[in-house]
Amino acid sequence: MSRKMYALLLPVLAVVAFASMSGAAQAVEPKWEICQKHAGAGTKFSDSECEIPLTTGAYEWVLVGGAGAKVQVVTFGKLTLKTGGVTIVCKVLDGGNIWNLPAGGQDEITAFTNYECKTTAGTCAMPEIEAVKTSFPWVSKLLVGPIDEIENIKITVFCGGVKGPTYEGTLKPKIVNGTGGHPTFAEFTAGTGTLKEAGGAGIAEVLGHDYILTEEGEEVRAK
Repeated sequence: MSRKMYALLLPVLAVVAFASMSGAAQAVEPKWEICQKHAGAGTKFSDSECEIPLTTGAYEWVLVGGAGAKVQVVTFGKLTLKTGGVTIVCKVLDGGNIWNLPAGGQDEITAFTNYECKTTAGTCAMPEIEAVKTSFPWVSKLLVGPIDEIENIKITVFCGGVKGPTYEGTLKPKIVNGTGGHPTFAEFTAGTGTLKEAGGAGIAEVLGHDYILTEEGEEVRAK
């Protein structure tokens, strides 16, 4: 390339480099916030969902602290497990913690309970899904999206009390921040990923919504 051509391309190259740097700078991992009562000046909110502005102060989004200040949370909802010709729908109730590091939000699931499970396809009698207790905690972190990357998941399927396959792996549900109609939830879809059968070739897909609140019932969001 001639020096003249190189000189002409320099401004273009500079713009491309700047755009790339700007994009990288914007790709900051989200962090966890909770809606708490907060008195003081500035724009606050009048409601416990932190949606209705109120300049005199009432509620405010507060950044969760570090690993030494974990906030306990509960999650609840209904999830569907599809594997082979079997489809099992369960209500779920989980417990865990959220916190933030400089790099972004962190969380963990320390308890995972399924109840009132029903089979909507297949011949699994009296279905149950149990977490493999030795796998806790299921560690996770927030990614740009926001997405919650949940690792170390291990669950076992039971049919009529008979132990079936164990599925394990990582799922990446999207975090949908709450509105006045619902709390923040993790959304499991076909694009979330799948769990693999331990020692086998089976695949399990998880679908549904898992809502999240602090143990005190405070709203949570990933921002």
